[in-house]
Amino acid sequence: MLLFSRYLEKYATRESRNSLIRKMAKNVFSKLGVFLIAISLYCYIMVFCTVSAKTA
Repeated sequence: MLLFSRYLEKYATRESRNSLIRKMAKNVFSKLGVFLIAISLYCYIMVFCTVSAKTA
């Protein structure tokens, strides 16, 4: 991250800095959303398996 910020200071204009930061934030948040969906599905499946094993 430090190298990226140095690159921004040295070579990028203010507009391109803002657009790069926006793209990075969008990418991070979209990956975070996919991760949270995967975790919630995993938890749902584990609860379903546990409950069905106890009732069987």
